[in-house]
Amino acid sequence: MSRDTRNSSKPLRQYTESHTDTITQLAFHPAKNETLLSGATDGLVSIFDATIEDEDDALVQVLNHAGAIHCAGFLTPEEAYAISSDEQLSIYTLSKPNDADDISLPVTIFGDVRDQLQVSYIVDVLSAAGSPAWIAAGDTRSVQPSHDLSSWLTIS
Repeated sequence: MSRDTRNSSKPLRQYTESHTDTITQLAFHPAKNETLLSGATDGLVSIFDATIEDEDDALVQVLNHAGAIHCAGFLTPEEAYAISSDEQLSIYTLSKPNDADDISLPVTIFGDVRDQLQVSYIVDVLSAAGSPAWIAAGDTRSVQPSHDLSSWLTIS
């Protein structure tokens, strides 16, 4: 649900059927302000066109991460990431308006990244246009720096 700050008594949009559990993450697309991503503990990441009022029509893409979403967001204008509460990282290719409904888009599955990064937990992925993405991570035994995600993959 989103509210217009000029009239907070009435929701601007309300999408109540796309998740069956607690929503843990919301993010707007870096280039398309009308595109909203939501992640939830039901393991789904949903992409909406927030200009559309009807939820069925507004739902553009659903990413099934198969684990409770800890954090999710847009990595680039064409990619989204999701990290589950058990630190499973995947990067998903976003659909384009002319993609067929049954098209299988590429997914890069890294699995549990704690051993690869030598950390206890992942905080989030930090990204900015034109810069490499970084994984912010922590460890219960010592302070850990962030890890450059571009060392694992090329991000344009």
